[in-house]
Amino acid sequence: MNMEHENKKSSVNLRSLWLTMALCAVLLAAAADLAFGTRLIGMIALMGAAGIFTVILLTCEIYVSVLDGAVSLVILYFAGGMTAVLPALGAVFIVCAFVLSRLIKKKCSKTSAAVALTIVLLLYFLILAAVLYAADGHSLAPKDVMHDLNSFFDEVKSEAADWGRAYVDELPDQTIRFYENIGVSTEELRESYAASAEAAVDAVQMFLPGEILLLLQVLAYLGVCFFVLTVKQARYEALLPEPRWVLYPTQVTCIVFMVTTFVYMIASFFSGTTAFAVVSANLMLALWPSMAACGVRGLAVRLKHPVLRGRTLLILGLFVLFGLFMLNLTLSVAAILLAFLGARDVSSLRMAEAEANKKKKYRRPAVFGRRLGF
Repeated sequence: MNMEHENKKSSVNLRSLWLTMALCAVLLAAAADLAFGTRLIGMIALMGAAGIFTVILLTCEIYVSVLDGAVSLVILYFAGGMTAVLPALGAVFIVCAFVLSRLIKKKCSKTSAAVALTIVLLLYFLILAAVLYAADGHSLAPKDVMHDLNSFFDEVKSEAADWGRAYVDELPDQTIRFYENIGVSTEELRESYAASAEAAVDAVQMFLPGEILLLLQVLAYLGVCFFVLTVKQARYEALLPEPRWVLYPTQVTCIVFMVTTFVYMIASFFSGTTAFAVVSANLMLALWPSMAACGVRGLAVRLKHPVLRGRTLLILGLFVLFGLFMLNLTLSVAAILLAFLGARDVSSLRMAEAEANKKKKYRRPAVFGRRLGF
């Protein structure tokens, strides 16, 4: 009995050591990218660290969790040139891990976990940005913040316009002559590219709230996925609230997404860029990640289905063919249709469940659920 107990304790200690080493390795990669690289990969690595640290909080002794957290901050401190900025940014993974560990203990759904982490990321980065902004001598009054934000985008628009003109100046002489032959002078071409660049910056500014929420949702979902991956690699599957812990949005979310997407397309087509179109577009962007994730799952199930496989491959082939000629348009349409597919699948399943509840014989529809991968 004692030998068995010692072997079990040794196995737990080895897994704790493995988790600590994995956490340090991921944090080193995150620190390197945040300090010297693209920063996007660094943020993804931080969410990977959040997933690993969640498992540590749930399975290891409290002193191990505290020690790992302290070592993590030290790594970020030295990687950031011994300044407080990088540890302050990187510490978000500790906050996310703490929140996620509480949610796992309460057996929450995967959707709730992803939404909670999105809110945590949003609040954390808003507070951090406000602190850094105020420390730099700026006012936190809404009027002053909006003025500085507009000034920033005005500078970006000016630089983008200059880039557009410079791009035309570097075009081959043959291309310039082609435009001149159809009645477009070089100066008109330069201003056209400049206007297109400024319009792109305007679009980024108008859709900024939705873009930020989209990015934070992707990071939050990756954090949850890294947790699941770590649990399976460390053989702690018992930590998962359900054997099939999947993303499963509410029917209201699906309906809101489909309505806002339809409203945005109609408003943009008939009235251009209005306040109504901007609001609906931001809502669409904010809800797109979860719908797209369900769409990918539904697409994978259809590709495995013997009856639906041929039809699905045909549609995918047509998108690839159109993409060779109109890449940007095809990608936009494909992204919207993929999210619509996910919203439709989840909404259909939710309606089936609601109908079953009305008959007092609730059970998740086995055939339909398996077919959609839920």
